[in-house]
Amino acid sequence: MPLVYQHTINNHSRLAVWKIEEPPYFFQEKTGLTVPAIHPVKQLQFMASRFLLSYIEPGFAHEEVRISKSGKPFLPNSPTRFSISHCGNYAAAIISEKSETGIDVEIITPKATKLTAKYLSDTELDLLPKTTDQILLHKFSTLCWSVKETMYKWDGIGGVDFKKHLEIKELPDTHCGIIKAVLKKDKLAELKIHYKIIGELILTWVMHPDH
Repeated sequence: MPLVYQHTINNHSRLAVWKIEEPPYFFQEKTGLTVPAIHPVKQLQFMASRFLLSYIEPGFAHEEVRISKSGKPFLPNSPTRFSISHCGNYAAAIISEKSETGIDVEIITPKATKLTAKYLSDTELDLLPKTTDQILLHKFSTLCWSVKETMYKWDGIGGVDFKKHLEIKELPDTHCGIIKAVLKKDKLAELKIHYKIIGELILTWVMHPDH
């Protein structure tokens, strides 16, 4: 079973990461969902992320999921909050019964390093390690991107400028922990972004308000 990571955050919040090695019909059998008529890679990512919701919470009400104008999936008239993510052949999902959530999974690549000026402010760029070690730079750049993706998903309203509205306050030099960040848009929210580096993966998630 290609379960990469799972974590029971508390009594009402759980997350999991899955390495996708199965065909779409495997996930279809588990969820009862119809495989969407999209690119084969997107099919697998879509089906795997929905399967993870059922894995975390058996009986998850897929048929009740709606999509907001900003593209955020949600369950109307339910206290359950969830978020999904996929990158390459990995999928991630988080469910909470009490807190709004956001999750992101990324594969560490040079791409995030090349684009740092587009999503990091000058102050945030100064948080990156001063080194010629490209592998290290790729790791921390990908981490920054993932943190902002998680913040964006938590907000779920849209109209977010990654460089202007999402601010990373610190960048610890450990393989897991918490990063303090601030969303500065229509509302001001101080967020604690949890992160974990798992091999080639960066996983970030947030639950706010904290319970």
